[in-house]
Amino acid sequence: YFEDDGSICKTWGYRTWHWLSDPYPASDRQMTGFGLSCMRTAGANKVLVGSPGWINTANVSTGKVDLLTYSGGTVTADASPLVGAAAGEQFGQAVVYLTKFKVNSMNGPGIAVGAPGYAANSGVTQHGKVYIYDAAKTAQASIVESSPANYNNYGERLFNLGNLDSHTDSTGFEELAIEGSGAVRIYDGENAGAAVSVLKAIK
Repeated sequence: YFEDDGSICKTWGYRTWHWLSDPYPASDRQMTGFGLSCMRTAGANKVLVGSPGWINTANVSTGKVDLLTYSGGTVTADASPLVGAAAGEQFGQAVVYLTKFKVNSMNGPGIAVGAPGYAANSGVTQHGKVYIYDAAKTAQASIVESSPANYNNYGERLFNLGNLDSHTDSTGFEELAIEGSGAVRIYDGENAGAAVSVLKAIK
C-alpha cells in the first residue's frame, strides 16, 4: 500500500493486486509475485512495481513492471506497463530507477529491469538479462554477461550506486550494479555508445 502522503511504498503479495486489472482469480494472484521488486521514481507519488511471475492473456508467464501513481487516496496503474518478451524470463524480479544515465539515445532518467530467468537460443538456461529503458519507456539497451552460463540468473538484483566515478565524471551520471550467482558487475552510466561498458567486475 501507499502511506497517506505517498512518500513510502510498501507491498504485500496479492493483497495489493486490486490496484491493477487482473484477469485471473484471486487464488492465482500470489503466483504473479506482485511487489517482489518496488522502487520510487523521481515523479511525485509514483512507484515502479515488478511482477516477475505475471501471466499474459496467452497464459504465458513473462513478468512485467507497472508504474503506479497515488493521488487523492487512489492508486492507478499506467496504461502501458513494461512486459517481458519471453516465457520464464522473470522480468521484473528487480527494478531500479536511474536519475541520470547515458546509453544509445538515452541521456537522462530511465529504468533498469532485471530478468534473471532469461535464456538465449544457444541452449544456456537462465543466464539472465537486464533491460534499460528511457523515461518514455523505450528500450535503449540490454545487458548480458560476456560468457553466460547456466543459472547465473544475471539481473537477480539491481542497485543504483549514484555517481560512483565522480573523480572522472563531474556531471552526475550514475552507475548501475548488477548481481547474479554471487558475482557483481558495475556498469558506467556515462556512455555515448549503444552498449553499456563495465566499470568494475567483482566476484
